Amino acid sequence: MNVIAHWLLAVLPIPLAAGYFAPLIARSRLQPPPAVFWPLSTALGIGLFTIIVAVVAFAGLTTERLWLILIILWSASSLWGNRPRVRVSPAEWWGQLRQGKCGAWVGLAVSAILLVVLAHASYYPFTGDDEISRYAYIARLIVEKSRLTTEMRGYPLLLPVAYASSFFAASGIHEQAAKMYPVLIAAITVWATYALALRWFGKPAGAAAALTLASTPLFMRWAPVGYVDIASGLYFVLCAYALDIWRERFEPGWALLSGVLAGLALWTKQAGLAVLPIMGLLVLTQVIHRWTHAKRKEAWHALGHGVLVMTAAFAVGGWWYLRNAFYDGWAGAIPDAGLYHLLTAPRRPLQLIPFVGNFVDFGWLTAPLYIAGLGWAAIALRKPVVQRTLLWCSPYTIIWWWRFSFDSRFLLAVLPFYAMLTGAAAMAGWQRIENAAPSRRRQFICAAAVLSIAAAGVIQAQLGGLIQWATHPGASYAERLTRAKGDLYPTVRFLQMHIDPTTNIHSTDSRIRYYLIDRPITVDYPDMANLRTDDVFVVGAWSKSVYNKLDLQDSPLPYLDDAQSFKQIFAGPDGKLTTYRVLSP
Repeated sequence: MNVIAHWLLAVLPIPLAAGYFAPLIARSRLQPPPAVFWPLSTALGIGLFTIIVAVVAFAGLTTERLWLILIILWSASSLWGNRPRVRVSPAEWWGQLRQGKCGAWVGLAVSAILLVVLAHASYYPFTGDDEISRYAYIARLIVEKSRLTTEMRGYPLLLPVAYASSFFAASGIHEQAAKMYPVLIAAITVWATYALALRWFGKPAGAAAALTLASTPLFMRWAPVGYVDIASGLYFVLCAYALDIWRERFEPGWALLSGVLAGLALWTKQAGLAVLPIMGLLVLTQVIHRWTHAKRKEAWHALGHGVLVMTAAFAVGGWWYLRNAFYDGWAGAIPDAGLYHLLTAPRRPLQLIPFVGNFVDFGWLTAPLYIAGLGWAAIALRKPVVQRTLLWCSPYTIIWWWRFSFDSRFLLAVLPFYAMLTGAAAMAGWQRIENAAPSRRRQFICAAAVLSIAAAGVIQAQLGGLIQWATHPGASYAERLTRAKGDLYPTVRFLQMHIDPTTNIHSTDSRIRYYLIDRPITVDYPDMANLRTDDVFVVGAWSKSVYNKLDLQDSPLPYLDDAQSFKQIFAGPDGKLTTYRVLSP
């Protein structure tokens, strides 16, 4: 079987996993609004598919079982579901574009951005540090062992299992194919943001919110990379949407659905725990409202629906944390961010408004838009919809500021809500332009603004995959990885070519495990005693700051220049990674 066929087999599970739930949603009594139908069905499809695969993987997973799961899901969907309607007409959209409709121009800009993201993802192998050291590594472990084992715990497994499904489908590791999962998730996150902003603030606000989110450099940089923060944002938005419909319709089906989505947020990342108190508070307000208005029966029903929400969340995603507690105790039930916690978060006052304190990350053109959105929210704070939007993002932002402000990436989980406020502010400003400017001028202003925002975001994000496809389309895996991870791959190649496969390696860089998965490697920050059974020590340039925080009594770093203890055998580019032979620790 040629390379193209293998790649297609690796990609095929992605649309299959994303699409099987659509007929079931189409037949259900939920009848979700058209704008949210595809984001909702896709997110449910991917999330529940990965849980099913994970459950099967506890007993053992093979290529045949993976395809059997997909066949069963699609057969059941075809048997019990209804054919969903495709409500997007390309001809209609093209006509609106020619007429200068602002929404059509937004659709064009967002589509162009996502194509740039797709080009980047399809060119480069895994490049994110956590993507390599955690998510892809666990995926390869699942493939190597053909099952989920006790060592695979800590962080939830939505993305690792998704990657593993791609690997199993083609009976091989095809990184660029697996990376289509994050691209798809990023695309439907933008769509879901549009849908919720449409519901809360109106159609122009939805279009502006989608454009703002998609054009944010921080979003674009991480969209083609296998991290789970954007996926967390997707489930946050859908939780908010489902619970809002429940508040309107008061149907147990939507309560159940919101709980399932909360469970999938938990299954994606521990940040999903943040949705539970928010959802609990929103349910409680409904209980209190009905009780104080002498609607005691409805109040009890609302309370029952709240129990249903939490039960569904635990059943879908909470069990993973219970499993962690079983093996590691309650202190280890919720994974943390690792040794980065040892590095003190900046907690700069300006970071409480992250678009000010981390201005560059959010874009020199889009950051002011987010600031304007917050300004508008302050003026319109009495509006209940503004309060709900801030409830979904403000508490999380405060926690981020206190514990995780060393990395703006963690804010991607709530960035869609800030984009909605920006969209609402843009709608308010656009209404003034509509009242003052002629039609032709409005069309020109809209097109120019949309294209400028999108172009500025792409330029600042520096997504070079499209350029690399044009200039180096035939580059090998090693060449692409060297270009993307020049600090890491030379060291990996040295270890592969010059170190015996049976040699015990100790490394402070967890990324090398992915490439040397069949070798005996220990990853942590050892003292001298812990190096006695090892032959090779790989040290990252950042290790000094971590060792200082650990305050070890017998750190190996002072002995690295001692010829009796260590011998340097390889120095990576820019001194990022250095490899030593352990002589006499």
